[in-house]
Amino acid sequence: MQTTQTIFFTFTLLFLSTNLTVATTKTGGYRPITNLEDPHVKQIANFAISNQNKKQNTNLQLVKIINAQKQIVQGTNYKLIITAKVKDGGLIFNYETVIFEGLTIKGNPIRLKLVSFKRVHNKINNDEIKKLLGGYQAIKDFNDSNVRFIGEFAVYEYNKLAKNKVEFVDIVKGEYQVVTGTNYRLVISAKIKKDKYTKNYGIVVFEGLPTTNPMLKLVSFKELLKTNK
Repeated sequence: MQTTQTIFFTFTLLFLSTNLTVATTKTGGYRPITNLEDPHVKQIANFAISNQNKKQNTNLQLVKIINAQKQIVQGTNYKLIITAKVKDGGLIFNYETVIFEGLTIKGNPIRLKLVSFKRVHNKINNDEIKKLLGGYQAIKDFNDSNVRFIGEFAVYEYNKLAKNKVEFVDIVKGEYQVVTGTNYRLVISAKIKKDKYTKNYGIVVFEGLPTTNPMLKLVSFKELLKTNK
C-alpha cells in the first residue's frame, strides 16, 4: 500500500513539473515564425484579409507575408506583417494584423477572430516630427515605393468619378508636410487611356497616422496646363 502511494505521489510530481515547464516555455511573449510559407500561416493571413474586406468593403488580396509571430495564450495570437494589393486598382500596401485562434474543444472546430488590421506607415520619431512639422519638404526620391503608391492611389480615386479615366505614368515633382499625419503634394504625369500624350496633374493626398486613423484620402486632383509630347 505504501509503495503504491509513493509511486502515485512521484507520478503526480512529475506530471505537475512537466505541465509547469510547458506553461513556462510556451506562454507569454510573441515568438517568431520562421516558415512564412507554412500553409496554416497563409490561411491565417487570408482569413484576416477576407474579414477586413467584409468589414470595410475593400477588395484586398494577399501578395506575401513579410513577418510572422505567434503568442500562446488560451489559444494562439498571430501577429503578421503582410503585403496586400487592391485587386482592381493594383495598389500595394503593407499591413499589420493580429488574429486570435481559439483552442479545439471536444472536437469543435478552431475559431478564428480578427483582432486588428491596420496599414503600416513609415515610422517617424518625435524629433523628426518637431523638425518637419509645419512647412513642406522636398521629396528627393521619386522612385520611392511609398511615394509612387501615393500617386497611383490618387489616380485610382480620381477614376472612380471621372468621365475620362487616366493612367498613372510618373511623378514629376513632389513634396510632403508632416501634420497629424502627412500631406503629399505631387505633380504627376498621366494620360487618358488610348491617348498619345501625357498631361501633368497636381494632386494632394493625406495619409493618416497609424495611431489614429491609418488611411489615405485624396484631397485634390487638378489638371495643369502643360501637355507632354
